[in-house]
Amino acid sequence: IDMLQQPTRISTLEDAVAALRHCDRLCTLTAVQEHCVKNTSFLVVALVQHTFTVLLPAPEPPGSPAAARCVWQAAAVRYETQLDVLLLLQRLTEHFAAAVFAVDHTRPIDA
Repeated sequence: IDMLQQPTRISTLEDAVAALRHCDRLCTLTAVQEHCVKNTSFLVVALVQHTFTVLLPAPEPPGSPAAARCVWQAAAVRYETQLDVLLLLQRLTEHFAAAVFAVDHTRPIDA
């Protein structure tokens, strides 16, 4: 499993959806190959956390000068894209919740 295949920059909505899809694929591969990959829960937690806190840009407030460049507000989003993003978010939430509950809670993990 090559975790370095994730993109380094997101500039369009399509890139953001592709990054979410790739994160879901890597989480699924990690979960399926649990017998040969060590610390799968830690890897899934780190991967999802990196995707949402570092890779994906935060939405800009409506009406701000930066809203025109915002990935999430740049264009009208079709229904199929909305549905795709919602399903990906659901799957990633399930991966993240399962991984977090499988990890022993220590002070460094909670920080």
